[in-house]
Amino acid sequence: MISSVRSIWVAMPAIVRATLHAAWAASKVGAISLAALFIIVNLALGIYEAAAGHMKILELPGIIVGAAAIFVLALLFSFVITVPVSSIVATCAYPFLRTLRAANPMVFGIVGFLVGVSVWSGLWWNAPIWNLYFGSWISFVLVGGASGCAGGLAFARHLPTEH
Repeated sequence: MISSVRSIWVAMPAIVRATLHAAWAASKVGAISLAALFIIVNLALGIYEAAAGHMKILELPGIIVGAAAIFVLALLFSFVITVPVSSIVATCAYPFLRTLRAANPMVFGIVGFLVGVSVWSGLWWNAPIWNLYFGSWISFVLVGGASGCAGGLAFARHLPTEH
């Protein structure tokens, strides 16, 4: 089984492998960023609520369990989103592959950041403004931008050297 998976992976065109690496990197960074944002905000709010007497201190570990669940769900859903987005970006970049090989990897990171912010802003249209996770500029930069930048840098790192 392992050798058949490896043979399929090796037989894939190099640009497809680079695209899948980019999608996986973007998914990991996006899920980690969203879970970190979730745990920081909710722990800060939970500590404040516990200090004010509106919440019991023993309820705080539930926030950590919730963050673990958010991480798993975000990893699954982000992979579902990043595979098509990475495929579309790679399809658009394919005609310019020779030119892109000469580009600085930071260009891929900047373009990836902009693509990530653009995709994340699609969630903004359906979220209330006060929603810190989907409706604020903080989540655009910390989740969308960071995951897009990671995807762009991973694509640049795994960009095929031969056509």
